[in-house]
Amino acid sequence: MDQGSDPDWVAIRAAVEAGEGTLKQIAARFGVTQKALEMRKYRGRWAPRVSAADPAVLEAGLTRITRQMLTQLKQLARKAGANRVAAKKLAAAPAPDEATLAARLALQEKAEASLERIVKMTTAFTRLVDRAVAAAAAERAAFQEDEQSLEEFDREILAHFGFEIRGGALVPVGEGQEAAPAADLGLPPA
Repeated sequence: MDQGSDPDWVAIRAAVEAGEGTLKQIAARFGVTQKALEMRKYRGRWAPRVSAADPAVLEAGLTRITRQMLTQLKQLARKAGANRVAAKKLAAAPAPDEATLAARLALQEKAEASLERIVKMTTAFTRLVDRAVAAAAAERAAFQEDEQSLEEFDREILAHFGFEIRGGALVPVGEGQEAAPAADLGLPPA
């Protein structure tokens, strides 16, 4: 990248979110400092896109967000208790003057900000859970396809050698039935 030109932050963000390397590697590739990249990532709340095919990454993300949510919910509960006490004191005050009304408004704004944070955390958590569910479903579907393919292959091999599976048991091919010709299976003759 040329010195003095503006960095392509859209491309940099895409690289970070696509997980195209560490922050240090991406910063070097785009000619920005790692610190500048970290600040942009933090301020813009950039997050790497998680592949639905990587359950370990999803599980780690779910664990991390769950811990953060629990910690922040505990903090919010403590603040809510303190705000409740302060609101009771304000309500017990004689005639509300301008300062009292301003204090009530400030408490209300704090409560709304807390609720907004809870909604954002819950939304992020829900997205990760949805991704984890989709990843698990995709993994199950792929496993079932593999199992079916292996079962078909097993049946073809057994048929080639004159056997089949009936009632969970391996038995010779019955009367009137013949083993599949080797040429049909691409196998050498028995």
